[in-house]
Amino acid sequence: MSRPEDTPRGVRHRLARAVRAVAGVLGAVALVAVAATASPTAAVWEDRGRTVLPVSAGDPAPESEAVVPITSGANTVFQVDENDPETWAWTNNTGTPWPAAQDFCITLPVRTDTTELSAWELELHFPLSPWDWDAPFNAQMTSQIYYSANYSLTPADDYETSGLVYMRPDTDMGEWASSTVTYTVAFCAQTGEPAYFPPGPDTYEITSLSVADSGGQARVTLVVTGVTWYFIGYTATFNLKDLLDQSLADGEITQAQYDAWLPTKIWYGPGASGATGADYNVTVTPYNVFNTYINEHVPILLQVTGSQYAVE
Repeated sequence: MSRPEDTPRGVRHRLARAVRAVAGVLGAVALVAVAATASPTAAVWEDRGRTVLPVSAGDPAPESEAVVPITSGANTVFQVDENDPETWAWTNNTGTPWPAAQDFCITLPVRTDTTELSAWELELHFPLSPWDWDAPFNAQMTSQIYYSANYSLTPADDYETSGLVYMRPDTDMGEWASSTVTYTVAFCAQTGEPAYFPPGPDTYEITSLSVADSGGQARVTLVVTGVTWYFIGYTATFNLKDLLDQSLADGEITQAQYDAWLPTKIWYGPGASGATGADYNVTVTPYNVFNTYINEHVPILLQVTGSQYAVE
């Protein structure tokens, strides 16, 4: 598994969001056989712990740039591997393991470096996944963090551009820790939109691609497999000519089928849209935005059929 600095979370805040493919009036669609996420809701969270930002000046940001979404602050020692957030206790807001595309819950055991009970501190880095917020950062983003304990959030001086927020317990009401006493921080958050990335060994790849006859039309089935433990946006694109060339060479289709299917321009199905563009590249885009995100835990199966009216 790729380390944090090798994966999109280490560069996400330096990349512009890609523009989603638009199917337009073509209406070509694909069947999303595996839904990766559900739409987030705050209904399961207690709103009595809703974040309130102090009106006083924030705290200075640390000099180093984080590559993980949550880091230990002053006098704080994680009781998990701070450099490997994939091993932390993540769920979505319904309790299913791993963050959803736009929400998560987490529990983090911490101690302090003092012998007496004292306040711990977490540094929340909004530009990184699974926070997925973009600058300029604002109070609306911090208001999406929920907890029932006695915590408070304080933005760094440069919060608007850095997205750095400090989480601390207000007073000792059972939330403090020491060098021998562990406290488990617990909170949930609704988050921003995952960034879109091109395919690659650190993002996602099409791991299965095939074509078959469906009533005389080409039916293409592809599986997209993610690499990251958090969700990112993907684009499913295959080259129709390359696929047909290989299928013909392998004896899986006939020359007549090859000749009939190569000019196909429109692709359809119940769950997504697709069209053949320049150089026979076909991009398939699910209708539901939550099905355009992928992680390593749930591969996405797409299936599209060429329209009989889509030949030149």
